[in-house]
This record gives sequence, C-alpha cells and structure tokens, in this order.
Amino acid sequence: MEFFKDGGRGQASLFNVIKAYSIHDKEVGYCQGSAFIVGLLLMQMPEEEAFAVLVRLMENYRLRELYKPAMTDLGLCMFQLECLVQEQMPDLHSHFNNMGFDTSMYASSWFLTLFTTSLPIEIANRIMDCFLVEGMEFIFRVAMSILQQARVELLRLDMEGMLKYFQRDIRERFENDADLLFAVANKVHLNARRMRKLEKDYLAKRTREQEEAVELRSPCIPMNNPCVALFGANPVRNLADPCDEIDHLFIELTLFEYASMDY
Repeated sequence: MEFFKDGGRGQASLFNVIKAYSIHDKEVGYCQGSAFIVGLLLMQMPEEEAFAVLVRLMENYRLRELYKPAMTDLGLCMFQLECLVQEQMPDLHSHFNNMGFDTSMYASSWFLTLFTTSLPIEIANRIMDCFLVEGMEFIFRVAMSILQQARVELLRLDMEGMLKYFQRDIRERFENDADLLFAVANKVHLNARRMRKLEKDYLAKRTREQEEAVELRSPCIPMNNPCVALFGANPVRNLADPCDEIDHLFIELTLFEYASMDY
C-alpha cells in the first residue's frame, strides 16, 4: 500500500503509534497483529487520535487480552469458534479434523487483526464500524459467515488448497460480495449463555493442561499456542526494553509487510 511504503507519510506514523503503545502498556508490549489495526486507524485519523483510539480498543474491546503474551484469550476464541463450527457445520468440522486443519491455522489472524489482512480494506473498515458497536461478537459473526459461504468449496479442498484459499482466495471471493457477507453475518445466532459455557469449559481444560504440564515442563516452545503458527515463536515484543535496535528491526518487518499488501 502506497501510504505505508518506504518514504510514505504513513510509515513514520505507524511506527510512532505502535512504539508509543508498547511503552504505554509494557505488559502487552508489541504484537505484530496490532500494527494492522493501527494502520487501519491511520487511514482515518492523525497518529495522536489513532493512539487514543488504540488504547480504548485495547482496554474496552477485549483486544488487550488477545495480545497478552500468554495468548489465553486468543486460545479461548479459537476454542469457541471451533465449537460453533462443530455445532452448526459438522461436515466442515469433520473435514478440518480429517485434514489436521486446526482452527488457529486460518482464524488467528481474523481475531488478531480484525480481518484487515484477509479482506479488502473497504470491508475491513465496515467490520471495524460494526466491531465498535457489537464488540468481539461481531468478529465471530463474520467468521461464521465466511465459513458458511465457503463451506462447499472448502469441503472439496485438501490441506494445501485450504491454506491457499484462506491466505489468498478469500479476498477475491468476498471482494464483490460484501453486502452478502454482512447480511449472512447479521443472521448468525450466537447464544450468550452457550458462549459463557464454552469459556468456562476452555478455562477448565486449560487449567488441567497446565497442571499436567508442571511435571513435564521443558524449554520447548508450546506449539499449541495459536499465535505460534501465525506469527512465529515470539509474536509479542516489549519495545521498552534495552534491545531497541532489534525492536526497531522487528517493527520494520511489519512496516514492510503492510506496505506490500495490495488493497
């Protein structure tokens, strides 16, 4: 995107905002997914306002919990989404399982970036508007809408085909069907009591796994962390630490990725 390319007026602003937030919130630091949300904000407002909105999104819209180093809330979202797919599209859920296609392999970026890396910018802007009204529930609605409309195609694909579909084809698939995407999303039924029950089940499951892991603790990276497959083994960085030069390079990588995106 021209706005964020080298020398573009958005590049310095993007760096400033994500750097400022990493200093403001040392526990969260920097998560690569947040940069795409900041980029979306910077297309609508100056960097000072983008920073203020980012702080509010983090604190009031559950994003801060998603970006915490343990990624517990992201794991919860993946668990809830998988259960919703199992209940509402059992054939697709079975297909994913048979292919070893974990929910985090396609949906982590949806929640971490609010679809800014998966759908055209015009659709991402509309999703952000709805997110500000409905919160994380709307991200679940859009996720289910995508899967419902792509279900027949996905059932015909193998692992490689599904990866390609979610990484590339999904943008073209919905570029001209934005209204249908939102119409289906608005019809998705999410039972609040059921979602709370799933949260309780997930937390109990996570507690059991942590207790079992105490005696088996090792230095290996926990590959069940849903962010590992998406952003690597160290997706969260604290930009207020002494290794500022390394941090700068880490942000530059995100700037390059954003600049390379074709909207």
